[in-house]
Amino acid sequence: MITELVLFDLPEGMTRPQFLERYWALAPRWQDHPGLLRRNVLFDAQARQGGGMYLWADGTSADRWHDAQWRQRMIEAWGGEPHVRRFDTPMVVDHQTEESFE
Repeated sequence: MITELVLFDLPEGMTRPQFLERYWALAPRWQDHPGLLRRNVLFDAQARQGGGMYLWADGTSADRWHDAQWRQRMIEAWGGEPHVRRFDTPMVVDHQTEESFE
């Protein structure tokens, strides 16, 4: 599994409700994406950053979505290049379901 942290700068003055409105508009695009196990939306008003934490089945699944076209859409939508970090995720522990998996 791969965990991907994506952060980008928010436009000046963007509020949490405005941010969420944009993200809800994009939500259907993410519903049937093979290899995406979980997506957490991130918002930091103080740092003026938004983003997501993605859990992918593998790097190939992440590459399929987060490609050059995705980067271009991010630049057009948010006005700047997204910052992406990937981490090998050897284990996940879900305390709500009390499940663990590799």
